[in-house]
Amino acid sequence: MVVPKQKEFLKPILSIIDRLKSGKGIAIFGFDENSEESKTFLEEIKSVDGLVHFEIPEYISKYNDEGTIHGLLERVENSFSLIQNHQPVFISVKTPLDKLENANVDIFGDGPKVEQLCLADLLFSISKTDVLVINNAVNNFSCFSDSEIPLTPIEKLLFDEMKKANLHFEIQKKIGKYTADFLVNKSKLSIVVEADGAEFHDKDKDAKRDNEIRETFKLDTLRFSGSRIYHDSEGCIQEILNKFDKISKEKEFEYEDFQQLDKSQKKPVQHKHGHVRVLAPAGSGKTKVLVNRISHLLNSGVQPGSIITIAFNRKAFQQLQDRLNQLNIPVSTSLT
Repeated sequence: MVVPKQKEFLKPILSIIDRLKSGKGIAIFGFDENSEESKTFLEEIKSVDGLVHFEIPEYISKYNDEGTIHGLLERVENSFSLIQNHQPVFISVKTPLDKLENANVDIFGDGPKVEQLCLADLLFSISKTDVLVINNAVNNFSCFSDSEIPLTPIEKLLFDEMKKANLHFEIQKKIGKYTADFLVNKSKLSIVVEADGAEFHDKDKDAKRDNEIRETFKLDTLRFSGSRIYHDSEGCIQEILNKFDKISKEKEFEYEDFQQLDKSQKKPVQHKHGHVRVLAPAGSGKTKVLVNRISHLLNSGVQPGSIITIAFNRKAFQQLQDRLNQLNIPVSTSLT
């Protein structure tokens, strides 16, 4: 691509885009709405042939890493088919550069989210004439058709059973320095599944590896022997599903004395859709209802970054924050 002289600052990033276009990959760009360079760059990106562009208007910050960030990662995950067809994807996020840098510490560092997806070819943003590489997460992602999948006979048996059970999984998944037989995914949760041939495995080494993956990437590992897979493949599938149920329950947020609420209080807590208005006198338990309402929304899949709670004085604010903290509910005290 020829770059006009007045747009020389585009050259470094466009060279990365050219590299992206030569293979599989995703680039994520932190868009600063106050930067003319950012605006110009986005206009140029939209004119690049063969490049798919998604724009995410929400902000990402260190305060909503469990909120907006999932929107970004889901968009990345939904780009699988494009990546597999050697079609590069460009994602722009409406985020000031300094905020994205701060978010990098909690979100895009060595944590599991980028590693699990193994898709972000480069995460970068633009600042005047420089390219700021926030996290170099270059991973080799290979796409196999069913006939090309490099599986052992035992792995193929488990592969077929998981497909029949409509489980979503990835094969030969790179996780840090290890490669998992399968990474099984369900409702934003993931489990490593290994199909073990006894003659190829050392129990002590496997235990060390499983513990390292758990500590570093927060992923549990299930191991099935070849004999178990051959004789009880349905039981293996059920164990995977049971593991997901267990993890899901462990991740649920607690309620505050929910059973002590009366019927009129439980109704707004469990309200499903639309607005709910509660009128009650002082000391009637409005704060308890609000705290439980927040827990219910989170357990229903609403992201923390999508919930805003307003207190009308400092004392009420502090009390609400303390009670949410006691339930380990993430709280941000400012809008970003």
